[in-house]
Amino acid sequence: MLRRKKKLINIAFPLGALADIAFLLLIFFLLCAMLKHKEKGLSFFLPKNTALKQHTLVRAEDILTITIDEQGHTSIDKKDLLHFSCLKKQVHAFLCNYGKEKTLSSSPKNVHIFIKNHPKTPYQCYIKTLDIVKQVYATFYAQKLGINSKQFEQKKKNLDKNTIKLLQHIPMRIVLVD
Repeated sequence: MLRRKKKLINIAFPLGALADIAFLLLIFFLLCAMLKHKEKGLSFFLPKNTALKQHTLVRAEDILTITIDEQGHTSIDKKDLLHFSCLKKQVHAFLCNYGKEKTLSSSPKNVHIFIKNHPKTPYQCYIKTLDIVKQVYATFYAQKLGINSKQFEQKKKNLDKNTIKLLQHIPMRIVLVD
């Protein structure tokens, strides 16, 4: 019996293209992961969802509507404001009315502030308006506790019992409307 010798043939696979594809996939997933972390937005602490849904009737006098147009001009209840300092005064007067003037809020507990903005409103104007409303509330809370606003922020961070009780008793109700 004769045995034949088998001839081995070397077949080369081109692996250069495979490395290119793996490299491109790696770049794609890295870019997707980096884009996910650069989302813009506002962070809010929302109240916990309770099992019982409560419906609250809100009087029209207890609603303050702040509107920001596409040029960044601010108005309160359809009355144009010249400057952001006017906004601060108006919101503070509305919050601290205690029913003295019938067209303003009856109590700080009942105040609802609506911030409406045009889709083309500059982002900075929107954030500045929101910050001013938060500052007015911080000033109001500090006055109630008999301290300044820096001390109030410190007490809030330290979860002071009186501060938490005040925040629960007179909540900051800001409704963001597009």
